[in-house]
Amino acid sequence: MKRNKVGILLIILIFGLTAVLAGCNSNSANVDKEANGNKNGIEENKAGESANENAQSKTEGPIEIGKEPLKFSFYVNYDWYAPKGFGSATTPTLKWMQDEKKVNFEEISANGNALQKLGTMIASNEFPDVIQMDRGADYDKLAEEGKLVALDEYLEKYPNLKEIADEATLNMLRSKDGKLYGIPNWFGNSKGARTNNSGWAINRKIYKELGSPKLETFDDLYAYLNMVKDKYPDVVPLDTANTNGGVVQVQNFIYGGMGEERQTWYTKTDGLFAYPDMSKKEFTSIFDDPAFKESYQLTNKLFREKLLTQDAFTQKLEQFGEKLNNGKIAVLAVYDVTGNVQKANDILQTKDKDAGYDFMAFPHKPGQDPAKLSPGGYGTLGWNVNTITTSAKNPEAIFAFFDWLMSKEGTAVAAYGPPGLYWEGFDANGAPTPNDNYKNSTPDQRNTDKIGDFNMQGSPRWGELSDARLKQDPSLQTWSEKANLFYGKWSNISNDQFNNVQNFTPNSEEQLVFTQVKQMMEKAVAKMVFAKNDADFNAAFEEAKKNVNEAGYDKLLKFMTGVWQENIKKMGL
Repeated sequence: MKRNKVGILLIILIFGLTAVLAGCNSNSANVDKEANGNKNGIEENKAGESANENAQSKTEGPIEIGKEPLKFSFYVNYDWYAPKGFGSATTPTLKWMQDEKKVNFEEISANGNALQKLGTMIASNEFPDVIQMDRGADYDKLAEEGKLVALDEYLEKYPNLKEIADEATLNMLRSKDGKLYGIPNWFGNSKGARTNNSGWAINRKIYKELGSPKLETFDDLYAYLNMVKDKYPDVVPLDTANTNGGVVQVQNFIYGGMGEERQTWYTKTDGLFAYPDMSKKEFTSIFDDPAFKESYQLTNKLFREKLLTQDAFTQKLEQFGEKLNNGKIAVLAVYDVTGNVQKANDILQTKDKDAGYDFMAFPHKPGQDPAKLSPGGYGTLGWNVNTITTSAKNPEAIFAFFDWLMSKEGTAVAAYGPPGLYWEGFDANGAPTPNDNYKNSTPDQRNTDKIGDFNMQGSPRWGELSDARLKQDPSLQTWSEKANLFYGKWSNISNDQFNNVQNFTPNSEEQLVFTQVKQMMEKAVAKMVFAKNDADFNAAFEEAKKNVNEAGYDKLLKFMTGVWQENIKKMGL
């Protein structure tokens, strides 16, 4: 779950983050109100059940996770997110969590329509215990209306969040009333290395068989994809996972290589969708940035010549994963590259030690200095926040659990599985010590156990443990851990300065324009990619530019610029 999993990335790992980020097609959410009292997918606790499973009460001392049972409902407010089965004991990590820590989860699905799902919750005043969501208008509204628990009183009592988060980060995350209502998720700090889970990867075996040619520019990439198309008719030359909300991921990555200070998310309809002029500190139209048009022109060319997967707008993540796991993709560019490729790499290497995928440097426009590219960003505020609602019976216990997830033990369990399975204790550097089970296991076996899939709460601890494992034994670092550091080399712009630039007031003119522009661009993106010739492409591009301008795009840019400049003052930049 990650946009950049702090890179962000933090993804994406990946894993999960398998990041950071993929999506599902939107479907209208149906609110089930069954006779058993399950409303909005939120099971109402019976008096006896509540007393038993949330028996911990507020105490003067800190709550010890595992001493008493704890159960809470967990909702992720994204269209694309599907419950991962955290509420079951189907993996060693989840079973250990239930047996040893006495923690159980009830996951709630957005059913492909997070906007409607959250709206129904607000209208009915029935909320899950925990909501993972973006910082923004909905988050602010819930806090202002008293639906979220202020977390400040817990910071001293439970030390991990305060210990690893920069003070400036917590201050930036505070609401207008000065209180903290969200736990930053997949955040960084000023001490950690820059990481990212987004980028390009290449099929190792195919690349070697084709002579390992130079792959630096887009011209090099184009020539290589044609070689793949000629020699491997059953292989997709270039894939880009699934397209959600009009976001063609490979186009974003092509944009990132078109010039300096072009982050991939500037061009996303669910990202900034604007170009930040770093010298003037103002947002300008993405259509006025030549790199935007050039990136779509190249995407269209690759699609027309069948070098880019022809099902980019229709394939599901499962279909993409099947191709990837069978080595049927030569090159890919996706947001959660570490999460997606780690598993595929391990599966392929189990069968053939020469197979698998390697991370790949960002290709760039001919003549562009690759050292000046910055397709990724970094920051300390994190991808999103985990909030505890006032519906929670025992908010302190829930906070204590999330704080434990940010401890060394909690992070080790989430990242490497429960103690005793593949590791025992920590060495002098703080790294989990591999046991015989680990030494005798294969990557494919660890994938089957879904080690690292439990990523409900990300923090800098993940990076700390990865660094400690590197000191312990470089061979222990996973593909994802190495990849995160590799892609992090291109994360050169702080994204904290863009915090809440699209925090439009609900039902305001800006919010309505923003919604309209997104809808327009979903159609426009398809037209540009499917254009049969240059003339059709140019017509589609100009039509999209005209439509968004007439919709009031300039109002969005003005609003975003104002928030950006306020952030700059707060940060002292």
